[in-house]
Amino acid sequence: MHPLYKEMIRGIENALSEAPEVTFVGGHEHNMQLIEDRKRNYVVSGSAANRDRVKTGEKTLFASDENGFAEILYTSDDRQIIQYHSVDQEGKRTLLYTHQVPAAKINKKKAPC
Repeated sequence: MHPLYKEMIRGIENALSEAPEVTFVGGHEHNMQLIEDRKRNYVVSGSAANRDRVKTGEKTLFASDENGFAEILYTSDDRQIIQYHSVDQEGKRTLLYTHQVPAAKINKKKAPC
């Protein structure tokens, strides 16, 4: 990974360190992954055409090299539901994995008067 790219990632993570409810999403990889690290979720969204092998690690909650996509559903009670679907040649989708993220604990401070 290029050093400037690493620096950019560190900057984003530092800027969002006070916002634990943030889920990081990326989409350039040709696979699907859900990684949980330090109580944050990292979503790799998938691919419609190409497929790449995917490695799993101790922080991997889900990984697949199938063609498909990820979606994040937001519920009325402030939870996130992260779902991964495969898509076959005819366009039929199949649910592969579901992960429920508890409601965010938002720090509700009163605005200064």
